[in-house]
Amino acid sequence: MDPANFDEILAAQAKKYGTNLAEVLKYLSGVEVTDISIGSVRKGLDIKSEFIASIPFVGTVTGEFIVAISRENAESLFGQDNSREQMCDLLTETLNIVAGARLSELTRIFEKMTVITPKFISGEVHFSHVSNIAIRLKTSKGEIAAFLYIDRMRLDIAESYKSLIEDLKLANVSLAVANKTLVDQQAQLVHSEKMASLGIMAAGVAHEINNPLAFVVSNTDVLRSYMDAMSTLLVGYDHFLNLLSDGKREEAKTEMVKISELRKKDDIEFILGDTKQLIEESKFGLERICGIVTGLKRFARPDDPGVKKVKMNDELENVLLLLRNELKFKCEVKTDFRSQREVVCMPGELSQVFANLILNAAQAITHKKGFIQILTEDHSQNLRIVIEDNGSGISKENIEKIFNPFFTTKGVGEGTGLGLAISHGIIKKHGGTITVTSEEGKGARFVIELPYEGPPHGGVVVGLV
Repeated sequence: MDPANFDEILAAQAKKYGTNLAEVLKYLSGVEVTDISIGSVRKGLDIKSEFIASIPFVGTVTGEFIVAISRENAESLFGQDNSREQMCDLLTETLNIVAGARLSELTRIFEKMTVITPKFISGEVHFSHVSNIAIRLKTSKGEIAAFLYIDRMRLDIAESYKSLIEDLKLANVSLAVANKTLVDQQAQLVHSEKMASLGIMAAGVAHEINNPLAFVVSNTDVLRSYMDAMSTLLVGYDHFLNLLSDGKREEAKTEMVKISELRKKDDIEFILGDTKQLIEESKFGLERICGIVTGLKRFARPDDPGVKKVKMNDELENVLLLLRNELKFKCEVKTDFRSQREVVCMPGELSQVFANLILNAAQAITHKKGFIQILTEDHSQNLRIVIEDNGSGISKENIEKIFNPFFTTKGVGEGTGLGLAISHGIIKKHGGTITVTSEEGKGARFVIELPYEGPPHGGVVVGLV
């Protein structure tokens, strides 16, 4: 949005807000407003007062209508006989009516919005970053300060929100298509083996994304119905205010009765509370999707093939996150990360090794009490990584062949026999070792040792086997 247009909109709304507030105060208290002054748009808002009432609104924008009155002015307006609670109720009702009219118009500018239950604060309000405008109302009973703010940063972000869900759906479809393509290319030797691992992850990631995406979409449908109910209510408030402005007090009273009945019929209080929960749930779902996609990018590292100093614990946890869908129904994963030291390495290459070993372990488990145990510990000048399972194990005649290219015990079409050969090559180029011990029917134990400072020549040689 053009900043100049934003300031114009804020100023125009502030003027209408002040006018509406004056009319409603006269209706509720009988006090005439003698002058309304509108300030300029400012950044940052600080208020100190005995009575501060506000109605926040969320949706396309985040903002608040705020009214601040000193105790002395509040008693002059609403009478000294009223208790603090009664004056709070009167001020809250004033905001309810004014917000109904203003948000009806703001909704047409910024699309549908949700009103949060009014809140009361005694003391101070501080917003450091929002754009706001002050409205001063002078009366014979004292001055009333009102404020309107809209979060421009939230507005800018919201302009792209509508396309977010569609983009996520397209990303989900793209992942599914990519997975099918990767499976079709498994016959392409070394390259196909690496892509096969990524393909399995993509399938799992697509599933993991689909779950939170489904409830975000569901919540959006519910929010749409809530917005319809709120829109009807806001239109009612707008009509009430128009009647009041035209001096039709009796008709205004009748309209207010209709509004009260509508609030009860649509259970507006429930809608206001549930809306906040739906927004939080949707935010959690989107953050979960973001974490999964970030993990997949970190695993692939297409733009960062260089040598880095990283913690292997982080790499292992990232691989486990991506393989979660492959593991959660097959076995229990136990981790014991004793070492916190960093290793100079190619993280993407080593993540491929971990993915191969963990996937092989999961595929070897066919019983209900399966487990995979992962250990990291310091061992002399090396980091030791142990990946152990209680699956079907490896026979004596096959254990010496498992690192040979093209050797596999899997069925036709299930593997190329290159996964462990590639893993062996990656560890060797890092100056490390990989060994295996196994007993048929009792599982397998792979031990990797990596020098903390990388291979003796100071760099990782490009090449796998």
